[in-house]
Amino acid sequence: MRGVAYCTAHNYRFSPLIDWLKGRFKIRLYPDVAHCTLEQGDVYFFKYGCAVFWNTPENVVNELLDAIPIFEANPLQKRTVEAFDYDIGNATTVTSDELILADETDALLKLTFSYGFAQSAKLSLFEDRIEQAIEGSFPITEQLASKGAVSLSKREIGRRIGALFVERSSINLESNFLDVPDFFWDNTEYEPYYKQISKELDIKTRTQSLNRKLEMIHELFQILGDAINAAHSTKMELTIIILISVEVVLGLLHFIK
Repeated sequence: MRGVAYCTAHNYRFSPLIDWLKGRFKIRLYPDVAHCTLEQGDVYFFKYGCAVFWNTPENVVNELLDAIPIFEANPLQKRTVEAFDYDIGNATTVTSDELILADETDALLKLTFSYGFAQSAKLSLFEDRIEQAIEGSFPITEQLASKGAVSLSKREIGRRIGALFVERSSINLESNFLDVPDFFWDNTEYEPYYKQISKELDIKTRTQSLNRKLEMIHELFQILGDAINAAHSTKMELTIIILISVEVVLGLLHFIK
């Protein structure tokens, strides 16, 4: 059987989304999650902009994805996708090759794994954004390394710093979804499965990598800030030299007279 997780937006406007879902499906609510039982399959909507479908026909998936943009806050131009296969067996197991569910009707078990797949899809979004931010600033650091200065104006450098700062702040503010969900405080028997799927999806390692890249962006702030200060200092020094030179020339002219 097939499952797929989508990250479609930075966040959903959750209350209107829930009201809309209630008029169409049987739903059950959890903290920041809405579970809908479909005619075939299930879908879990996460407030932070992700939807995880279980054994849902492709046409139904597309219909729902086409219907929810009105509830999206800051929709993505390109959705991130995390597909997975699963089967039913005697015991619930997680390996690198397959996911086995002991009971396909256990909505909480599916929710447990949905947390992992949703986090992975959201992480992919952040990873892409960070890569783009770093790549966009790479030519500047190359200029600094090769020439000791950058060809951009002070205003352009300031704009680049602002864009990097917004990106970094946005990710820091949104990254609370990577914490262990509160759901497991009251459902401790499911937490081992969550840890297993998180391990298989490299959630911890990818989060650490993301944090290292955020630190790289912080270093870029400092580099670009130093470039602005250096450029400003150079202009000030040139201005002072010119003023002194003018004063010397005027003094000489006065002396000659």
